[in-house]
Amino acid sequence: MALSSEAAPLAAGPPGPPHPAGNSQGRPEASHDTPSHHGSAGADYEREILCLVNKERRRVGLNALALHPAVTQAAHEHSLYQARVGEMTHSDENYGPQLPENIADAPAASAKEVFDMWMKDPPHYENIVDPNVTYMGVSNVNGKWTQDFGSDSDTSKPEQAYYGEGYC
Repeated sequence: MALSSEAAPLAAGPPGPPHPAGNSQGRPEASHDTPSHHGSAGADYEREILCLVNKERRRVGLNALALHPAVTQAAHEHSLYQARVGEMTHSDENYGPQLPENIADAPAASAKEVFDMWMKDPPHYENIVDPNVTYMGVSNVNGKWTQDFGSDSDTSKPEQAYYGEGYC
């Protein structure tokens, strides 16, 4: 299993609908499923990682993060890209401004195992407990995990946000 953490690129401008497969930007078409159905690790990995992140943030006195639809979509598109090119990377040909991001190449790992790997590595942990972030999104496509983070200054506030209550 491999890990990487650094500032992640976010598509320039507000995240919009995914681009169709084979378009000029070269991205595979992203799913329009609900967040819990993105990727291949199981229906609830996003909520499980959100719960684990928020438990740690509360333990160190920080506010809980919310799943943000646009940040989740950005994470999903990046996992799709990594799966398509067959490597872990924090960049692709369409990215602009940088946001904190954790990635992992862990096809057989559970959400808890990926979270535990991120927690044990200082750069990943710093992203998880960054006091400046308010949102996160996470995706797994064929074992290519992406966890993106954002704040109100990075993206618009969602009409509804999921904080993980009742799941933890």
